[in-house]
Amino acid sequence: MDGDDDGYASDDCDDTDPAVNPGATEVWYDGVDQDCSGGSDFDQDGDGEEGADCDDTDPAAHPGATDPLGDGADQDCDGFDGSATPFPVSVLVSDLQGPRFGENADGIQLGILGHDAASGFAAIEILTLQASGTDLLVVADDLDLLDNLTLGTGFDLEVTGSAAAPPWAFASVAVVDGDGEAHLGLVPFHGGWTYGSSDFVDPPDFDAIDLEVTGTALRAVGCASAEQWAYFAVDDTTAIGSPAWASAVSLAPGAGSRCAVHGDTLALIGGDALEEFTYDATNALALGPVVPGALTDVQWEPAARMLVGGGGIALRPESGIELTSASEAVHARFAVGGDGTFYVASVNAAGQARLAWGSPGALVEVPIASALSSVLAVDVHVALDGRVWVAMRDADQVTVSVFTPL
Repeated sequence: MDGDDDGYASDDCDDTDPAVNPGATEVWYDGVDQDCSGGSDFDQDGDGEEGADCDDTDPAAHPGATDPLGDGADQDCDGFDGSATPFPVSVLVSDLQGPRFGENADGIQLGILGHDAASGFAAIEILTLQASGTDLLVVADDLDLLDNLTLGTGFDLEVTGSAAAPPWAFASVAVVDGDGEAHLGLVPFHGGWTYGSSDFVDPPDFDAIDLEVTGTALRAVGCASAEQWAYFAVDDTTAIGSPAWASAVSLAPGAGSRCAVHGDTLALIGGDALEEFTYDATNALALGPVVPGALTDVQWEPAARMLVGGGGIALRPESGIELTSASEAVHARFAVGGDGTFYVASVNAAGQARLAWGSPGALVEVPIASALSSVLAVDVHVALDGRVWVAMRDADQVTVSVFTPL
């Protein structure tokens, strides 16, 4: 029988409606199976994704799909053209600290501080990387031993914008001498590494390091939570090795676990507060605002200041419009693209990495795939060509993912 006179009888899935039959044109997302296919009306391409599919006409595009870099498509629906599988990067050192990105005319620089097994000394390694299609190329791998220095716990890297002006690195290392004193080292790279340091009252070790290079002016800060110290160095990159030092004792218990520098102001955080200090050009640091909060990380760049902890991530750009994320991160790094978009790579207490991005008012987050069993630290960099680079590490391995915003 053909109750609705549409020419279909036994194979008509609704014999009361002549617009519903095996020959009808399907109208997607109205909750009606017009063509009697039996499939979901909210999954046009049949890939099994109903709500989060960014292209419901392509079964190869859905969350969790493989997303090859360089094909101009966002197969895994994270907003980027990029590989869901991170590239492993072979390194020559172990017990890693960092990573830190930079960029010059040679390519993307990835810097790490580690332990050289053969010599027993600390070593700084700078890899120059280039993304080519679906491949990641290591075009240079520079390693320099910090002779007679054991491995410290802090590392930062700044890279200038041309091949003629090479990268600057800042490392925390411990001098192997009779007293076992710790030193904050300012390490320039110019056709080879040159170690420059200055003696001062030494903490047991540094928990964190931050570096800022503006023209020939260098600002550096190291901090140690065990004694709640913050050390601030001012130097000239053209004659590095004789920095002016200043130090301060924090007022907050446990402060010194993370620190950041911007101009003559440094931020020091611990379990109970963020404290600001200002260098007064007389080798002294004056205490500024104290902000209570259970914080775990801080980054301060010309574009914004980022605070991590207290249940989320807060980015405070110079515009004053705050970007926030509810991600339970314990460590994070941010970078800003040429269009003003903020990108934040973060790690939670379980060792899972995430990438967030957005403009003032909101951040969108996605997990980042990693071959590492537990990510300990990350960095993010927006290249001059607009691609977003994310480095992740554990104690002995580094992986890199490259994304192209669409």
